[in-house]
Amino acid sequence: MDKAQERATERPIGVIQSNDDLRCSNANRPIHRLPFELLQCIFQHVLQSCELVEENDSNLFALLQVCTYWRFIIEHSSQLWSRLSAFQPRAYVLKALGKGWGLLDISCKACSCEGVPGPKSDTLHFLETARRVADRWRCLALEFDKFEKAPPAAIKSIQHLLELPAPNLEALDLQDKDARLEIPEVELFGGMSPKLKDVRIVRTRCRWSQAAFKGLSSLHLGTLEFERMEIVLDILRDCPQLQHLTLWRCKFVNNDSGYILPVSLPNLGELRLKFDTPRMHMAPILKEFLDHLSPPLHCALYPCLADSIDTLEIIETAFQYWLFGRQMPNTLDKLDNVELRFGPSKVGPSTFQFVLSSGATRISGGFETLAGNSVFRTLKYLAPHIKRSHSLGYLKTFKIRCAAAGVDLVGNIWFAPELSRLPPITHLEIEDYEKPIERDLIDQALRGTHRHIGSAFFPIRHLIFRNMPFDVMSRHIQAALNHLKPAISTGSEACTRTLDSVEIRVKEKNFPAAMTLLETLRDEQRIERTELFVVIL
Repeated sequence: MDKAQERATERPIGVIQSNDDLRCSNANRPIHRLPFELLQCIFQHVLQSCELVEENDSNLFALLQVCTYWRFIIEHSSQLWSRLSAFQPRAYVLKALGKGWGLLDISCKACSCEGVPGPKSDTLHFLETARRVADRWRCLALEFDKFEKAPPAAIKSIQHLLELPAPNLEALDLQDKDARLEIPEVELFGGMSPKLKDVRIVRTRCRWSQAAFKGLSSLHLGTLEFERMEIVLDILRDCPQLQHLTLWRCKFVNNDSGYILPVSLPNLGELRLKFDTPRMHMAPILKEFLDHLSPPLHCALYPCLADSIDTLEIIETAFQYWLFGRQMPNTLDKLDNVELRFGPSKVGPSTFQFVLSSGATRISGGFETLAGNSVFRTLKYLAPHIKRSHSLGYLKTFKIRCAAAGVDLVGNIWFAPELSRLPPITHLEIEDYEKPIERDLIDQALRGTHRHIGSAFFPIRHLIFRNMPFDVMSRHIQAALNHLKPAISTGSEACTRTLDSVEIRVKEKNFPAAMTLLETLRDEQRIERTELFVVIL
């Protein structure tokens, strides 16, 4: 073969011609040198971040198609196949069940038990399949819709499913949208669910004296009707380890409870209450229920003020009488940290929360509304204690946190004047808003030019931003710096007030732009410290 032919058959540099070469090149990439267990943990984190089962399935199948090594890891990791739903194809469910003996998260929406339209698993078939692996249940979530049309056989199937022993079950979620399902004779899991810690029951009428409820750490009862308050209190007596309790839109038919022994809940950390009563009777029922509970002093309280016209009475009952009234003498006059939060939270989409700290004591509460007059009335109870703590030299940190719609409350005609009469705010944390009116409000607050707030934000010491547009952050920082006037001269130099810190928290995709802003801020001599935190999703 002459040299010309050799050059013709020679492989061009950088061109991969065979599958073997492709696999070799793929295997040499750094990510494929990670250990099996580490990649397994990464995949599990990706799938657990999916709120919807359908999204979980889509991501799982996408990972399966990346390469042979990833497919091998996923096929041999039973924990990655743990989320099963009636919406999944039957072939997928059977394949997942064949991946070993890992624990399973079962979810099923039973709509009249007639099957779900489309090429998905039949509901009854899925429930029958789930029955066979009851010993592998970790979470069981059943949602019923239009169940009044269900045949008796379907109801029996549900009852039998709930009677099966579930030795590894940790969480139960029962929801009936139409409040048609009744299972008063069912002993849940035959009383054999020793690991059950989290129970959520909405609109489902069941037997309330359950061995399965003993030892719960979290209980949510929603849109339920009880003959007497004592029934709920008896449920709580069986849960001495309870840490989180929510009673939402629950109704008591007979309010004459008589004498009832108090319920001791020594580990209760959070209590959320909303009773389904006539608008004028919320406060008395709230007071009666709270009188029967004996939780620790640090238990956070979140009553609902929506749809009530006795708002003032509810605030007095919940906070002045129950939450603050149970504290040790002088605790509220020695506060070293005060935090007020406005906006979305785990409590609800629009909430007001307060967190008060005095040494090791922590007092917290709030309610699911951002009505200015309600927040104003609550703040009136807090204001004397905050002022006294400040005058005595105890108060070190006074923080305001605003998110989304909560920003508007800062300039509210009811709330803002009361805020301006409190000690200066040291920390301001703002998150997730873009409206020009909200941006201008914060600018005015930082400059001290807002007509209601005055100089409440001067001298601000710390600024914290979460998921904010970079131009808005720059404006707010400049507004705060413009308010920092030179102090009294000492010798030949003037002492200039500074921002102690600027903290920026962004998502990973915004990291490059955040670094550019950070470099600019580091050149500003009036900022003592700048910090950047990246949220990796």
